[in-house]
Amino acid sequence: MDLIRFTIFVLNKLPFNRVSRRIIHILVNLLSDGPIRTRAGYQINFKRTGKFATSLRKAIISGSYEKEYLEIFSRIIKSDDYVVDVGAHEGFLTLLFWRLTRLGNGKVSAIEPNPENISILKNNLLINNLII
Repeated sequence: MDLIRFTIFVLNKLPFNRVSRRIIHILVNLLSDGPIRTRAGYQINFKRTGKFATSLRKAIISGSYEKEYLEIFSRIIKSDDYVVDVGAHEGFLTLLFWRLTRLGNGKVSAIEPNPENISILKNNLLINNLII
């Protein structure tokens, strides 16, 4: 709780602008155990825990997680494409593909063989109001 109080104290000293909103966004995502809101605008949960989970949260929030893939897919995938995410895992790329195809007639299919990952993938689709 002390970290949260200190953070609130510091944020109260900052003018409310784009930078302070970004700091609030990052801190809320880092301090919570719930879904992470990505820079692309969707939310995602994942099953990892420990130090790796903290690093992963930071990377997703900052936009550096799989940045090269995100840039390549953003250039290649068009709004009318049909994309198949084989090995969808928890749906990080599935959600990106949905974002890239949502404005057209495009479709996204996610294929994941692991039942534990399927459960997380379904949850990630639900929290983003997507059809399963």
